[in-house]
Amino acid sequence: MTEPLVHAVGLTASARQGTIFGPLDLDLYPGQLGIVHGDRGSGKSALLLSLTARFRRAEGTLFINGINAIEKPYEAMKYTSVARLADYVQPEDRLTIDESVVERCYIDAISAQQGKDRVREFEETLGMTIDHSCELEQLSSVERAVASVCLAMLRPAKVIVLDDADSMVPHRHQRPLFDILLKLARHEDATIIAATMDDDSVPPEAVDLGLPRSKRMAMAQPIKLDQLPRFNTKRREAAAQQPGPDGFVPSRSRSEEPASYTAGEEKQESGPGSAPDPGEDSDGASTLGDVFRHDDDSSAHDNEE
Repeated sequence: MTEPLVHAVGLTASARQGTIFGPLDLDLYPGQLGIVHGDRGSGKSALLLSLTARFRRAEGTLFINGINAIEKPYEAMKYTSVARLADYVQPEDRLTIDESVVERCYIDAISAQQGKDRVREFEETLGMTIDHSCELEQLSSVERAVASVCLAMLRPAKVIVLDDADSMVPHRHQRPLFDILLKLARHEDATIIAATMDDDSVPPEAVDLGLPRSKRMAMAQPIKLDQLPRFNTKRREAAAQQPGPDGFVPSRSRSEEPASYTAGEEKQESGPGSAPDPGEDSDGASTLGDVFRHDDDSSAHDNEE
């Protein structure tokens, strides 16, 4: 019996302010297309990162191509690839197809010739050819999405993810896009996972996974006037109007430190434990930039071992 490329049980991720996604169970097999849909803030991007072993906060059971991705994320990461994810991973629109292939080959440490051979293979599989001298921004929405996925597959991978597929492609063109992705997945014996807002255009053969709105709590609180530090405004204004050595009178800047505090007031310094946890904004919200496990980290990890 064929083993799943992605096997998740109780997979979840959370931050200080609550659950990001999950817990959820998921099995994806070779040649399958997975669609993750949900509203903004439901954790789609974080789940895609988790399914490629790139999200540090992921917990539960997760096997990628038979490898325990929770215990050995860098080993599992070798069998995954990210085509597009928010503003963190995306092809450069001003590059041509040929330039994009060379760039991705460099990123994935494969030869340019191997990349060109893979492009020809994809074109034959899909029965479509794109002018390689065209810049990505000149392509149609479907062509750009397909090009992003194909670039991510230049280095053979078993799990490929595409974020915000519906923001790239108009609703009426999403079904043709999903049919193309399904054909690529079957050709590669891989699984491709795309994230969308809804599942109106999901093919019947695809695995459809809906995410409920995140249960994270809003951490921002309204600021009360009595919580603001009180500045000695008169002394500050008087100091600002003192001419400099050349007679220049500096203008006040909002970013300047106050000249002094009123009697009994001291500037509050951040004490131990006041800084947000790694991977969180100052309001406790997770930031993908801090919890995103990069490909380059794997070489440093290997060297440490």
